[in-house]
Amino acid sequence: YLTNLQVQDLRHISMGYKMKLYFQTNPYFTNMVIVKEFQRNRSGRLVSHSTPIRWHRGQEPQARRHKNQDTNHSFFSWFSNHSLPEADRIAEIIKNDLWVNPLRYYMMGEGGYRANKKKQEKEE
Repeated sequence: YLTNLQVQDLRHISMGYKMKLYFQTNPYFTNMVIVKEFQRNRSGRLVSHSTPIRWHRGQEPQARRHKNQDTNHSFFSWFSNHSLPEADRIAEIIKNDLWVNPLRYYMMGEGGYRANKKKQEKEE
């Protein structure tokens, strides 16, 4: 259901950036755009906040969690849990690598970086 992704620097690039994810109508939530913004605080640390997701009734990830699962990590956890440093690292990769050169990732094909690297090693 994701139709577009945009990365925008804030007014001053050193202040941070925002990622906008655009969605088509879907059975899970009503948002057409979800924004995650990263801003530098007074100490220089990058902190994030995002658009609350407006879930359709019964579609919230916690409502769909199986009884035997202690935690529920999903793509959408990234928008509600702002204390995951590894998730912020993923945002940096999207901003500085994928957004800058999406064709590189498209040309990799299935399996991504590791599969592509193994294929290159076999060819050598």
